[in-house]
Amino acid sequence: MKKLIKYRYIIVFGVLICISILSFVFYLKDELFFRFKFNLSNTEVIDDIGKMYVYTTFYNKLILNNKTGKELKPKHHYRLTFKKSNKSYLFSFNNKEVSDSLHLNYVVWYFKKPIEKEGYAHIEEVDLDRKEKGQIKVAMLTEQMGCCLLTGKKFRYQWNKINPELNFVGNQKDVYGYEYYGGENLTTKGILEQSKKIEQANIIVVWTGRNDWNMSANETVKNISETFKSLKKQTPTSRLILLYPAPSPVKEYDDKIKQTVMALEKERWPDVTQINSYELLKSQKNWKETMFFKNYGLTEKAYEIIVKNIDDAVFQNR
Repeated sequence: MKKLIKYRYIIVFGVLICISILSFVFYLKDELFFRFKFNLSNTEVIDDIGKMYVYTTFYNKLILNNKTGKELKPKHHYRLTFKKSNKSYLFSFNNKEVSDSLHLNYVVWYFKKPIEKEGYAHIEEVDLDRKEKGQIKVAMLTEQMGCCLLTGKKFRYQWNKINPELNFVGNQKDVYGYEYYGGENLTTKGILEQSKKIEQANIIVVWTGRNDWNMSANETVKNISETFKSLKKQTPTSRLILLYPAPSPVKEYDDKIKQTVMALEKERWPDVTQINSYELLKSQKNWKETMFFKNYGLTEKAYEIIVKNIDDAVFQNR
Protein backbone atom coordinates (compact mmCIF):
# COMPACT_ATOMS: atom_id res chain seq x y z
CA MET A 1 0.00 0.00 0.00
CA LYS A 2 2.81 2.41 0.88
CA LYS A 3 4.55 1.57 -2.41
CA LEU A 4 1.32 2.28 -4.30
CA ILE A 5 0.97 5.70 -2.65
CA LYS A 6 4.63 6.40 -3.38
CA TYR A 7 4.18 5.57 -7.07
CA ARG A 8 1.09 7.75 -7.25
CA TYR A 9 3.06 10.71 -5.93
CA ILE A 10 5.81 10.01 -8.48
CA ILE A 11 3.27 9.85 -11.31
CA VAL A 12 1.54 13.06 -10.22
CA PHE A 13 4.91 14.82 -9.87
CA GLY A 14 5.92 13.62 -13.33
CA VAL A 15 2.68 14.86 -14.86
CA LEU A 16 3.15 18.30 -13.27
CA ILE A 17 6.68 18.53 -14.66
CA CYS A 18 5.42 17.59 -18.15
CA ILE A 19 2.69 20.24 -17.96
CA SER A 20 5.23 22.88 -16.90
CA ILE A 21 7.58 21.96 -19.75
CA LEU A 22 4.78 22.02 -22.32
CA SER A 23 3.51 25.38 -21.03
CA PHE A 24 7.02 26.83 -21.30
CA VAL A 25 7.51 25.46 -24.83
CA PHE A 26 4.16 26.82 -26.05
CA TYR A 27 4.93 30.17 -24.39
CA LEU A 28 8.19 30.37 -26.34
CA LYS A 29 6.39 29.42 -29.55
CA ASP A 30 3.76 32.06 -28.84
CA GLU A 31 6.39 34.78 -28.38
CA LEU A 32 8.68 33.82 -31.28
CA PHE A 33 6.80 35.77 -33.96
CA PHE A 34 7.00 38.86 -31.73
CA ARG A 35 10.72 38.33 -31.00
CA PHE A 36 11.55 38.48 -34.71
CA LYS A 37 10.34 42.08 -34.85
CA PHE A 38 13.38 43.25 -32.90
CA ASN A 39 17.13 43.41 -33.41
CA LEU A 40 18.25 43.27 -29.78
CA SER A 41 21.91 43.78 -30.71
CA ASN A 42 20.94 47.36 -31.62
CA THR A 43 19.28 48.12 -28.27
CA GLU A 44 20.20 51.67 -27.21
CA VAL A 45 20.15 53.02 -23.64
CA ILE A 46 18.15 56.27 -23.53
CA ASP A 47 18.31 56.95 -19.78
CA ASP A 48 20.06 55.28 -16.86
CA ILE A 49 17.27 55.23 -14.25
CA GLY A 50 19.43 53.74 -11.51
CA LYS A 51 19.20 51.22 -8.67
CA MET A 52 15.84 50.20 -7.22
CA TYR A 53 14.63 47.52 -4.89
CA VAL A 54 12.17 45.12 -6.49
CA TYR A 55 9.57 44.02 -3.94
CA THR A 56 7.96 41.48 -6.21
CA THR A 57 7.46 40.51 -9.86
CA PHE A 58 4.22 39.10 -11.25
CA TYR A 59 3.40 37.97 -14.76
CA ASN A 60 1.62 41.31 -15.33
CA LYS A 61 2.74 43.56 -12.46
CA LEU A 62 5.94 44.95 -10.97
CA ILE A 63 6.27 46.56 -7.52
CA LEU A 64 9.35 48.73 -6.87
CA ASN A 65 10.86 51.10 -4.36
CA ASN A 66 11.81 54.05 -6.53
CA LYS A 67 14.14 56.47 -4.76
CA THR A 68 16.01 57.52 -7.90
CA GLY A 69 13.94 60.65 -8.46
CA LYS A 70 13.40 59.60 -12.08
CA GLU A 71 10.04 58.78 -13.62
CA LEU A 72 9.12 55.54 -15.35
CA LYS A 73 6.70 56.30 -18.19
CA PRO A 74 3.90 54.03 -19.45
CA LYS A 75 4.42 52.28 -22.80
CA HIS A 76 8.15 53.07 -22.81
CA HIS A 77 10.65 50.21 -22.84
CA TYR A 78 12.89 49.31 -19.91
CA ARG A 79 15.62 46.83 -19.07
CA LEU A 80 15.72 45.48 -15.52
CA THR A 81 18.91 43.72 -14.42
CA PHE A 82 18.97 41.92 -11.06
CA LYS A 83 22.21 42.59 -9.15
CA LYS A 84 22.52 39.13 -7.64
CA SER A 85 22.00 37.03 -10.77
CA ASN A 86 23.02 39.65 -13.37
CA LYS A 87 20.06 38.49 -15.47
CA SER A 88 18.24 41.11 -17.54
CA TYR A 89 14.59 41.39 -18.59
CA LEU A 90 12.88 43.78 -20.99
CA PHE A 91 9.44 45.13 -20.16
CA SER A 92 6.83 47.80 -20.75
CA PHE A 93 3.71 48.69 -18.77
CA ASN A 94 0.37 50.37 -19.33
CA ASN A 95 -0.16 52.50 -16.21
CA LYS A 96 1.12 52.97 -12.66
CA GLU A 97 0.10 53.76 -9.10
CA VAL A 98 2.34 55.58 -6.63
CA SER A 99 2.01 55.15 -2.87
CA ASP A 100 4.74 54.02 -0.47
CA SER A 101 5.94 51.96 -3.43
CA LEU A 102 5.66 52.16 -7.21
CA HIS A 103 3.14 49.75 -8.76
CA LEU A 104 3.52 49.20 -12.52
CA ASN A 105 0.30 47.69 -13.90
CA TYR A 106 -0.42 45.55 -16.99
CA VAL A 107 3.26 44.80 -17.42
CA VAL A 108 4.35 43.01 -20.58
CA TRP A 109 7.62 41.09 -20.28
CA TYR A 110 9.30 40.95 -23.67
CA PHE A 111 10.43 37.45 -24.69
CA LYS A 112 11.03 36.04 -21.19
CA LYS A 113 9.62 36.50 -17.70
CA PRO A 114 11.75 36.97 -14.55
CA ILE A 115 12.63 33.96 -12.45
CA GLU A 116 13.68 36.22 -9.58
CA LYS A 117 10.90 37.56 -7.37
CA GLU A 118 12.70 40.30 -5.42
CA GLY A 119 16.04 41.99 -4.83
CA TYR A 120 18.11 44.99 -5.90
CA ALA A 121 18.06 45.71 -9.61
CA HIS A 122 19.36 48.29 -12.06
CA ILE A 123 16.84 49.84 -14.48
CA GLU A 124 17.52 51.54 -17.79
CA GLU A 125 15.14 53.03 -20.32
CA VAL A 126 15.98 51.55 -23.71
CA ASP A 127 15.08 52.05 -27.35
CA LEU A 128 14.37 48.72 -29.02
CA ASP A 129 15.24 48.45 -32.69
CA ARG A 130 11.87 47.36 -34.10
CA LYS A 131 10.92 46.91 -37.72
CA GLU A 132 7.45 46.06 -38.93
CA LYS A 133 7.70 43.67 -41.86
CA GLY A 134 4.05 43.75 -42.89
CA GLN A 135 3.02 45.54 -46.06
CA ILE A 136 -0.72 45.93 -45.34
CA LYS A 137 -1.28 49.12 -43.36
CA VAL A 138 -4.05 48.84 -40.75
CA ALA A 139 -5.38 51.85 -38.83
CA MET A 140 -7.45 50.98 -35.75
CA LEU A 141 -9.71 53.74 -34.50
CA THR A 142 -10.81 52.78 -30.98
CA GLU A 143 -12.21 54.28 -27.81
CA GLN A 144 -9.65 52.27 -25.85
CA MET A 145 -11.23 51.40 -22.49
CA GLY A 146 -14.77 51.04 -23.71
CA CYS A 147 -14.29 48.82 -26.71
CA CYS A 148 -10.87 47.34 -26.44
CA LEU A 149 -11.09 46.83 -22.68
CA LEU A 150 -7.78 47.21 -20.85
CA THR A 151 -6.54 49.17 -23.93
CA GLY A 152 -7.00 46.17 -26.22
CA LYS A 153 -3.37 45.28 -25.68
CA LYS A 154 -3.91 41.80 -27.11
CA PHE A 155 -6.09 42.73 -30.10
CA ARG A 156 -3.36 43.94 -32.44
CA TYR A 157 -0.88 41.42 -31.04
CA GLN A 158 -3.21 38.48 -31.71
CA TRP A 159 -4.22 39.70 -35.16
CA ASN A 160 -0.59 40.22 -36.19
CA LYS A 161 0.21 36.77 -34.84
CA ILE A 162 -2.18 35.06 -37.26
CA ASN A 163 -1.47 37.53 -40.08
CA PRO A 164 2.15 38.75 -40.18
CA GLU A 165 1.39 40.77 -43.33
CA LEU A 166 -0.22 43.50 -41.21
CA ASN A 167 1.49 46.75 -40.26
CA PHE A 168 -0.47 48.79 -37.68
CA VAL A 169 -0.25 52.59 -37.97
CA GLY A 170 -1.49 55.40 -35.73
CA ASN A 171 -0.61 58.30 -33.45
CA GLN A 172 -0.45 56.27 -30.21
CA LYS A 173 1.10 52.99 -29.11
CA ASP A 174 -0.24 50.15 -27.00
CA VAL A 175 1.84 48.31 -24.43
CA TYR A 176 3.17 45.93 -27.11
CA GLY A 177 4.32 48.84 -29.24
CA TYR A 178 1.58 48.56 -31.87
CA GLU A 179 0.28 51.87 -33.19
CA TYR A 180 -3.40 52.88 -33.23
CA TYR A 181 -5.65 55.95 -33.27
CA GLY A 182 -7.86 56.68 -30.29
CA GLY A 183 -7.89 57.86 -26.72
CA GLU A 184 -8.97 57.00 -23.23
CA ASN A 185 -12.71 56.59 -22.63
CA LEU A 186 -13.71 58.26 -25.89
CA THR A 187 -17.36 58.46 -26.90
CA THR A 188 -18.38 58.21 -30.54
CA LYS A 189 -18.08 62.02 -30.68
CA GLY A 190 -14.42 61.66 -29.72
CA ILE A 191 -13.97 58.94 -32.32
CA LEU A 192 -15.41 61.30 -34.95
CA GLU A 193 -12.78 63.91 -34.03
CA GLN A 194 -10.02 61.31 -34.10
CA SER A 195 -11.12 60.18 -37.57
CA LYS A 196 -9.99 63.54 -38.97
CA LYS A 197 -6.39 62.70 -37.98
CA ILE A 198 -6.15 59.38 -39.79
CA GLU A 199 -3.73 59.09 -42.69
CA GLN A 200 -3.96 56.73 -45.63
CA ALA A 201 -4.15 53.02 -44.75
CA ASN A 202 -5.19 49.90 -46.61
CA ILE A 203 -7.67 48.96 -43.88
CA ILE A 204 -9.38 51.11 -41.25
CA VAL A 205 -11.10 49.36 -38.33
CA VAL A 206 -13.55 51.38 -36.23
CA TRP A 207 -14.45 49.80 -32.87
CA THR A 208 -16.73 52.02 -30.81
CA GLY A 209 -20.20 52.44 -29.30
CA ARG A 210 -19.53 51.18 -25.78
CA ASN A 211 -18.93 54.48 -23.99
CA ASP A 212 -22.01 56.45 -25.04
CA TRP A 213 -23.83 56.11 -21.71
CA ASN A 214 -25.38 59.56 -21.92
CA MET A 215 -26.45 59.30 -25.55
CA SER A 216 -29.32 57.59 -27.29
CA ALA A 217 -28.61 54.73 -29.67
CA ASN A 218 -29.69 56.96 -32.57
CA GLU A 219 -27.10 59.59 -31.57
CA THR A 220 -24.43 56.91 -31.48
CA VAL A 221 -25.35 55.69 -34.97
CA LYS A 222 -25.35 59.28 -36.26
CA ASN A 223 -21.80 59.86 -34.91
CA ILE A 224 -20.58 56.62 -36.48
CA SER A 225 -22.19 57.60 -39.79
CA GLU A 226 -20.39 60.97 -39.68
CA THR A 227 -17.15 59.14 -38.88
CA PHE A 228 -17.42 57.06 -42.06
CA LYS A 229 -18.20 60.17 -44.12
CA SER A 230 -15.03 61.75 -42.74
CA LEU A 231 -12.95 58.65 -43.44
CA LYS A 232 -14.24 58.27 -47.00
CA LYS A 233 -13.34 61.87 -47.70
CA GLN A 234 -9.82 61.59 -46.25
CA THR A 235 -8.93 58.04 -47.31
CA PRO A 236 -11.20 57.15 -50.24
CA THR A 237 -9.34 53.96 -51.16
CA SER A 238 -9.27 52.41 -47.65
CA ARG A 239 -11.25 49.28 -46.81
CA LEU A 240 -13.57 50.27 -43.95
CA ILE A 241 -14.55 47.89 -41.14
CA LEU A 242 -16.99 48.49 -38.29
CA LEU A 243 -16.76 46.26 -35.23
CA TYR A 244 -19.86 46.38 -33.06
CA PRO A 245 -19.23 47.04 -29.35
CA ALA A 246 -18.46 44.03 -27.18
CA PRO A 247 -21.17 42.91 -24.73
CA SER A 248 -20.93 43.22 -20.96
CA PRO A 249 -21.48 40.55 -18.30
CA VAL A 250 -23.17 43.28 -16.22
CA LYS A 251 -26.87 43.41 -17.22
CA GLU A 252 -27.27 47.16 -16.67
CA TYR A 253 -24.44 47.91 -19.10
CA ASP A 254 -25.33 45.15 -21.52
CA ASP A 255 -28.91 46.40 -21.92
CA LYS A 256 -27.56 49.77 -23.06
CA ILE A 257 -25.02 48.19 -25.43
CA LYS A 258 -27.74 45.94 -26.88
CA GLN A 259 -29.81 49.00 -27.85
CA THR A 260 -26.81 50.37 -29.75
CA VAL A 261 -26.25 47.05 -31.52
CA MET A 262 -29.92 46.84 -32.54
CA ALA A 263 -29.70 50.36 -33.99
CA LEU A 264 -26.51 49.47 -35.88
CA GLU A 265 -28.17 46.38 -37.33
CA LYS A 266 -30.83 48.58 -38.92
CA GLU A 267 -28.20 50.78 -40.55
CA ARG A 268 -26.17 49.85 -43.63
CA TRP A 269 -23.29 51.92 -44.97
CA PRO A 270 -22.12 51.35 -48.55
CA ASP A 271 -18.59 49.91 -48.75
CA VAL A 272 -18.39 49.30 -44.97
CA THR A 273 -17.99 45.74 -43.65
CA GLN A 274 -20.05 45.46 -40.45
CA ILE A 275 -19.03 42.74 -37.98
CA ASN A 276 -21.32 41.92 -35.08
CA SER A 277 -18.73 41.16 -32.40
CA TYR A 278 -21.48 41.61 -29.79
CA GLU A 279 -23.38 38.50 -30.91
CA LEU A 280 -20.15 36.69 -31.78
CA LEU A 281 -18.96 36.79 -28.16
CA LYS A 282 -22.42 36.10 -26.75
CA SER A 283 -22.70 32.96 -28.89
CA GLN A 284 -19.74 31.37 -27.08
CA LYS A 285 -20.49 28.77 -24.42
CA ASN A 286 -20.59 30.30 -20.91
CA TRP A 287 -19.58 33.61 -22.50
CA LYS A 288 -19.70 35.63 -19.27
CA GLU A 289 -17.04 33.41 -17.70
CA THR A 290 -15.00 32.45 -20.78
CA MET A 291 -14.96 35.78 -22.62
CA PHE A 292 -14.51 38.14 -19.65
CA PHE A 293 -12.62 38.48 -16.41
CA LYS A 294 -13.51 40.87 -13.57
CA ASN A 295 -16.68 41.79 -15.53
CA TYR A 296 -14.90 44.20 -17.86
CA GLY A 297 -11.72 42.73 -19.35
CA LEU A 298 -11.81 40.59 -22.48
CA THR A 299 -9.93 37.33 -22.07
CA GLU A 300 -7.21 36.21 -24.44
CA LYS A 301 -9.64 33.64 -25.84
CA ALA A 302 -12.10 36.43 -26.67
CA TYR A 303 -9.45 38.36 -28.58
CA GLU A 304 -8.50 35.20 -30.49
CA ILE A 305 -12.12 34.70 -31.56
CA ILE A 306 -12.58 38.33 -32.62
CA VAL A 307 -9.37 38.60 -34.63
CA LYS A 308 -9.97 35.31 -36.44
CA ASN A 309 -13.46 36.53 -37.34
CA ILE A 310 -12.25 39.88 -38.62
CA ASP A 311 -9.32 38.35 -40.50
CA ASP A 312 -11.66 35.88 -42.23
CA ALA A 313 -14.05 38.70 -43.13
CA VAL A 314 -11.32 40.93 -44.60
CA PHE A 315 -9.08 38.36 -46.24
CA GLN A 316 -11.47 35.52 -47.05
CA ASN A 317 -10.51 35.60 -50.74
CA ARG A 318 -6.75 35.69 -50.32
